[in-house]
Amino acid sequence: MSPDFISTNYEITEMNAITEIFSSTKLAGCLFHFAQSMWRRVQASDLVETLCVERNKNLHGQFHSIISLAFLTYKERDGCQDIEEIFDRLKEESVDALQPIFD
Repeated sequence: MSPDFISTNYEITEMNAITEIFSSTKLAGCLFHFAQSMWRRVQASDLVETLCVERNKNLHGQFHSIISLAFLTYKERDGCQDIEEIFDRLKEESVDALQPIFD
């Protein structure tokens, strides 16, 4: 018996083990942990003031577009084949201030 869906906190070894044992199970990362990771990148890039205090709407919207990647599945979206391609497109289209978050 195999579960239909498992959510993890993006631990690669855990995800690989689950995939190996439950090959037909859909695997997804936890939105909380993904958002927390992105927020740490904002802090490390000294963007907190720009994002939260100055309320830069363009930067704010683009940051939330990155977070929304957690809701995508591995199906074609908007002409893109996978999440990595969508991530690359967001990186190309984002303002310069957000570029450190993508590294």
